[in-house]
Amino acid sequence: LRTTAPYPPYAQMVYTVKDQFGNIVIQSGPNLQGNNYDSGCMLFCGMQYTVEAVDLATNTVFTPQTVTLPCCPQAVSLYFQ
Repeated sequence: LRTTAPYPPYAQMVYTVKDQFGNIVIQSGPNLQGNNYDSGCMLFCGMQYTVEAVDLATNTVFTPQTVTLPCCPQAVSLYFQ
């Protein structure tokens, strides 16, 4: 699972990944990689996850996105703008 947002204007992105039951499985950021996050192969394929994104610098809350992950090495890329 890969996430990104335009940099600038968003400079302090935090991504929260929840499983299909609403449990937080990953919370990332803010980071120094231009708002990019890659979960690698830590998540289970075939499962549905919801990604919430917030930019702390601008207090922007983005619409959550829900995806079903393919198996590694394939990935899903989400773009928040």
